[in-house]
Amino acid sequence: MPSVLSVSGKKFFQIRKHKAVHEKITGTVPVSREKENPETVYSNEYVIISFDRDSRILRQEWKGFCPGGDFRAAIDFSFNFMTENNINKTLCDVRHQRVVPPSCQKYVEEKVLEYIKNYGSFYTAFVAFEKSVGGVCARLYDMNLTRKLGYRANSFFDNEYEAETWLSKN
Repeated sequence: MPSVLSVSGKKFFQIRKHKAVHEKITGTVPVSREKENPETVYSNEYVIISFDRDSRILRQEWKGFCPGGDFRAAIDFSFNFMTENNINKTLCDVRHQRVVPPSCQKYVEEKVLEYIKNYGSFYTAFVAFEKSVGGVCARLYDMNLTRKLGYRANSFFDNEYEAETWLSKN
């Protein structure tokens, strides 16, 4: 079974949910895989950012440990792209992301607060393994953002299909 090592060296094992198994058995495919691949608008060795014109969702797929400068560049690009294209929904896949430093979490938090202040709404669906390093960092970010906003602008999911479904309702 694949595992992820935390900073302290503790192993976290990926947990498969019944829904994912059910999708494989029945052959149902998440909405995102039925469509053509979204258009890649930015990428580096740590993130691929793509835009699905049909659903109007900006997707971020993170992997590995992203240094602060590269992280901020990707976040700046995302918010500039969202502003230019009037987008307020992101799907952020952090299943294979490593630790995100608190300074980078705070940077995103400030960008989100500024975006909400200027444009009204913002929603992020995180796709994360339970107890994965990237998921834990995303949950800490979510906790701080929720405290400042007074409501939740983010939600967490095991797969892209559920994340897209939630985003389509907001």
